[in-house]
Amino acid sequence: MIRGYSLLEMLLALWICLSIVWVLPAIYGPLLHWDQTSSQLDIVIALYQLSEDVHLAETIEVDEHELRLYDVNGKQDTISLHQGRLVCQPGFNIYLHNIDAVSFEVFDEILYMYLERGETSERYEIASIKRYGPEEWLCDDGRAMCDCESDDPNDDPESNPDQGNNELEASEAGS
Repeated sequence: MIRGYSLLEMLLALWICLSIVWVLPAIYGPLLHWDQTSSQLDIVIALYQLSEDVHLAETIEVDEHELRLYDVNGKQDTISLHQGRLVCQPGFNIYLHNIDAVSFEVFDEILYMYLERGETSERYEIASIKRYGPEEWLCDDGRAMCDCESDDPNDDPESNPDQGNNELEASEAGS
């Protein structure tokens, strides 16, 4: 007697095929977005590196397509587009690959980078370039550093204008 496939074996084969069809998109879907995630990750890393370099620079010069950073010794680093890569020269520190265009702009004391890659054009904030002098540093509680030296608000003649006038009146009365 020739034995054929039973209905039970056929249903089992269909169930296995259906399971494979359900699992394939779950495996294949993340693989499609893998390249996009890594391209965004390299931009994040490059922005972090640029931000660090800008904060360490003593002086910053911004042209449309170049960013020049000077350290305290006067050494110049130029960040620009070179053969589809965002590089820092002298040397050849590569921040980003596969770049079509890049430009830099300062607006409201914030340094921005405009980046074109493929069909996308994005604007990224690199760093605030406002410089604070020691008199403008802040204490832990948010007050200016010069206010932290004295907890008595009457000690500062600028915060209490009447105090300065009283001292002037007292010196005039004594003479």
